[in-house]
Amino acid sequence: MALYQSAHVFIAAERKAGWCNTALEAMACGSAVGCTRSGTVDFARHGDTALVAPFRHEWFVGRAARRLLADPELRDRLSVAGPAEAGRWSWSGLASRLLGEVARITD
Repeated sequence: MALYQSAHVFIAAERKAGWCNTALEAMACGSAVGCTRSGTVDFARHGDTALVAPFRHEWFVGRAARRLLADPELRDRLSVAGPAEAGRWSWSGLASRLLGEVARITD
């Protein structure tokens, strides 16, 4: 956790992943995240919770990293949005959403 908290920027350039836990952990700790779509489509929304590179290519991933490093306002905004988004994916957050869905179906 301390490692993530000490990083202002975290880059996740997954090629093939079902779930990129490291990107979500970095978000939860307040790091601004740049990532590929692989394993992050559920929680990384481009410009809202992360910078999402459209392709896993060094040019696109590098562009996201450079933008995060050069734009402190964007970096700060994403570092605030990240923990809120990560909270949705905590066990209690998932349980609340699941119970809400069950209640909706059974009503």
